[in-house]
Amino acid sequence: MKRWGLTTAAVVIFLAWVQPVWADDYLKDTVEFDKAYIPALAMTNQDKRPPAIKAMKILDQAWAKYKGLYYDYKKSDARWRGDFDQVGRLIAEAGEISASDKALIEAHETLEGVRLTFMETRRRYDIDYLIDHFTEFHEYMEEVTLTAKGKTPETLSDDDLDEIRQNLTQAVQAYEKVQRYPFDPAMFGFNGEKTAQYKNFVQREADSLADLEKALGGGDKAEIIKKSMAIKPYFIKQFFLFGDFDRIKAGN
Repeated sequence: MKRWGLTTAAVVIFLAWVQPVWADDYLKDTVEFDKAYIPALAMTNQDKRPPAIKAMKILDQAWAKYKGLYYDYKKSDARWRGDFDQVGRLIAEAGEISASDKALIEAHETLEGVRLTFMETRRRYDIDYLIDHFTEFHEYMEEVTLTAKGKTPETLSDDDLDEIRQNLTQAVQAYEKVQRYPFDPAMFGFNGEKTAQYKNFVQREADSLADLEKALGGGDKAEIIKKSMAIKPYFIKQFFLFGDFDRIKAGN
């Protein structure tokens, strides 16, 4: 995979120049919000309602705090408030689904809209945030795995192969943004052990993408299916590092 030639120091200087002056505090609070959001996203993707309800309760509390801090932050920007209103509706809807007898996956799919909405919010203001690069990557990565899922060498069509190639190209480009992000462990509250885990998962994910590129070049459909499904696990592992799952286990 292509490597960016700039040093980490150069990236930090560049980002400090293009990002608004208020971005530092905003991002610190966004990290705290995502510590609650990510477990809710994860728990609603499992068939376990009690943990999902706990996660949604914690997310509700985090959302109330986050909205209180930033809803009126850009009073002159109607789209800013509109995005917060949209996120509020999505969280409320996901909470209602989780507390009902509806399938939890519906709550999960609803919550997906939260990160997509806030990604667009931040990009309008040129705010570079690691989780947004995960979100962008996820969209293409998911298309690859869904295309290959349940297929056999006999049922994987030429159209499927084209779909995998196109989405993999976009996924690789999106993941390069993750790799070159000037990761600051302190910003995300990572200790040495967690930082090492993160770096390991990032490299493993990059390797899995390279493996799929190689498989596509080789043309072995069984290998293409196998490597297509292998690009998801390490992404999930690194993404979950940014959520606080201990609060759900403790029930707080």
